[in-house]
Amino acid sequence: MPLKIVIPGADFSGLGLPRFTPRALGFPAEGLAGLYLFEDGEVGDAVSVAVDSSAAGANATLLSGSASPTRSAEGIAFTTGNGIMWAPPFAYGGAMSGVAVLRCTTAAASGLYPALANRSGAVPNLSGDPSYTNTLAITLFRDLSTTTPRPALFANPDWVSPSGAAKVLTLTGAANDWFAFAWSVDPVTGAVRMRTNQDQEVSATETARVAEYAARSAEFWRIGLTRINGISVAGGMGLFALYTGARDQTGLAELISSARTRMAERGVTI
Repeated sequence: MPLKIVIPGADFSGLGLPRFTPRALGFPAEGLAGLYLFEDGEVGDAVSVAVDSSAAGANATLLSGSASPTRSAEGIAFTTGNGIMWAPPFAYGGAMSGVAVLRCTTAAASGLYPALANRSGAVPNLSGDPSYTNTLAITLFRDLSTTTPRPALFANPDWVSPSGAAKVLTLTGAANDWFAFAWSVDPVTGAVRMRTNQDQEVSATETARVAEYAARSAEFWRIGLTRINGISVAGGMGLFALYTGARDQTGLAELISSARTRMAERGVTI
């Protein structure tokens, strides 16, 4: 029988005792809605379903019109077309967070804007995504007309910067490098936050846009690497994970650290 000793008035909070954080395959387990590692099957296999490695069974499917990715040593890859957009089976419009590792291997070209998440009006030939006008987009590679990728927060449909201020981050490295980033969105406060693997962060408050996006719950969780203009896009994804709850700066950094460690096991340095 366990013995519990209580000392009245004692306070051990300042002793710096270690805290136990539940983990799921190296990722924080609290709030984990889906973990997609792309480690099923063999290299070269066609991938039409993103298997949820968390055992929750929340497998994601490709939107119609997506390119056909295949398993690679780093995750998945696709060589041409509209890009890919995964649709996890979530219908929850509350606060959420996520982390993703991906890269764009398309040669630099003027007007090429691969995006992490978007609406059908800006992502040609992808079906199942309704058209709406006052939403939010988080882009990883804003402009490949230069050799330096520039992650950014932008609001659809006209790509104005959130809160009227530039939210562009410039990362070091080549345009086809692997990058990791994490983000959080809170429909109640309208707060949006994005952090990169190079410890850069931007945030904004976009209450109306976030509220409308969240109201479509399913679209709130979609993730991929797609084209905005008519140029075909190629690239790859190493993994992504989705969480309920809006994580703060420390929480997003923890997600990136988990992703970095997992990719290192595959020989990818981020």
